[in-house]
Amino acid sequence: VIYELDTPDAKERIFFIAGDLIYGIDERRGKVLARDRFSGEIVWEGPNLVPYLMFGVPVDNKVLFYSGTGPMACWEWEVPYSSPHKCDV
Repeated sequence: VIYELDTPDAKERIFFIAGDLIYGIDERRGKVLARDRFSGEIVWEGPNLVPYLMFGVPVDNKVLFYSGTGPMACWEWEVPYSSPHKCDV
């Protein structure tokens, strides 16, 4: 876990950074989230498919999450996300 955010609206655990995205789980809403790593805005939310997701890992253009009870969830992208907030240095 990279960090945890606990507010009245969300309890989010962040697991990993892959490319321009930071992936985490909002435990209150039961959703996997992807945030823009430069702005922090949510750019993708997964559906409520698997309860009790515990951790995730990026694999190429996919992200895999494991529930700890057996089920897994996988999402795949054809085009990698490129942040519009990234600075060219």
